[in-house]
Amino acid sequence: MALGYLIPISANQPVHPTEGLVLYYPFDGNALDAGPLANSGTLSSARLSRDRFGRVAAALGLTGTGAFLEANNPLPESESLTVSLWLSLDSWVQLQNWGAPQVIFFEGDDQGGRDVACYLMGGLHFYVK
Repeated sequence: MALGYLIPISANQPVHPTEGLVLYYPFDGNALDAGPLANSGTLSSARLSRDRFGRVAAALGLTGTGAFLEANNPLPESESLTVSLWLSLDSWVQLQNWGAPQVIFFEGDDQGGRDVACYLMGGLHFYVK
């Protein structure tokens, strides 16, 4: 699984992961999955914003107040997982419920099987079930 946007070698030569890819959001002006499963996402109160290189609509901006991107279809179960993302916090403000984790990404459900999450709660955590 690859999440996030292009991993640049230079500004003109991005690397596109391919082998075993199940999800790839390059955020090139939209929330379309550029991977082979075409599992595009739906933005909910999230917005596309400038990425770390200043490219317009090339990163996902989240407000921390219920904004998210949701893949339109569940991801397939897998024995292994690789996640790649670039995370930048402009600010960190938690107005209520300091004990609740702030989820960066989550793939899973309340059923059996494998789940994975990355969240902030007193630090950066990865959860794998």
